[in-house]
Amino acid sequence: MEDVRGMLLRFFGIAQGNVPGTSPPDFQLGIQANGVSVTKTQLGTLLGTVVTNNLVTGLTALAGGGQTGATALVSGRNNFTVVATAADSAKLPTATAGLVVIVRNTGAASLAVFPFLGDSINAMSANLSVDIPPLCSVTFFAINGTVWYAEIGAALYQSAPSTQKGGVRRLVADMVGNTLLTITNAAMGQATVLTIPDPGATTANYLLDTGAQTVGGVQTFSAINITSLATGISAGTTQTQVGATVLSKEFNNLTTVGSANDGVALPAAVAGKQIWIRNAVATGAKVWPAVGASDTIDGGSADAGVAHAASKTVLYVALDSTAWVSIAIN
Repeated sequence: MEDVRGMLLRFFGIAQGNVPGTSPPDFQLGIQANGVSVTKTQLGTLLGTVVTNNLVTGLTALAGGGQTGATALVSGRNNFTVVATAADSAKLPTATAGLVVIVRNTGAASLAVFPFLGDSINAMSANLSVDIPPLCSVTFFAINGTVWYAEIGAALYQSAPSTQKGGVRRLVADMVGNTLLTITNAAMGQATVLTIPDPGATTANYLLDTGAQTVGGVQTFSAINITSLATGISAGTTQTQVGATVLSKEFNNLTTVGSANDGVALPAAVAGKQIWIRNAVATGAKVWPAVGASDTIDGGSADAGVAHAASKTVLYVALDSTAWVSIAIN
């Protein structure tokens, strides 16, 4: 197709240095007795169509990346087979309304595609690139002489398949560390349907883990892991609330209490939270509420600690956001 493009350029009397979008002059083309006027925009569209039908493979992205010197995309279909490191780069031609460029990345790392100098992609600031992950393809199309749109962006939308009532939109936020989030599936041995339950609220987070799980209604989970265990815990030796060892698990096994009233501290109270504490030694300990929470234990004063007898297990339950009660198990 490059031969066809060159033939058209020669036929129209345009220097080889002119490419779609670089403003060749308007001119009159005479065909037999009739004159046909061709504008710069029409010519750019015509040549753009010719270029779009081309395929170039085996392309290598500019090592080190950047817009200056990036591998030029001169065809409509481009396959990059060498992208050695993340952000190695390529560059689109100057935008011409209607021009379409497809880029495939079959390299090992993410490919940065820059616009031509002064152009923009997806309404971003001029000269900013978009990334194409390995084994992905992106179609770029120019809507005018300076702006490209890419079929890749901050959102992926799928509408309801039959009733057209609603849809699912997946959004991408800026990564603070400029990193890539990869979502992949395990090698499943069966067909699986994953259902996201209705959280009953306009905003929510969801967590998927192995095995069967059932969660009903609106749930609030604290920072403490469900059915989590910590053992080998040493009580704080200052015998104060501030110096007490902070408990971060549901089940806690104290194995070191050096002196009477060495202590541990509960997390901040959340209604329904349960903390088990086993004192596995023959020295009595002390249990304090969380520092700065103004919580109580067994109706005592805010921030006051309670004794935890030697060799005893006690369950501490939060009745609300400030009050703990203790239940002796043995």
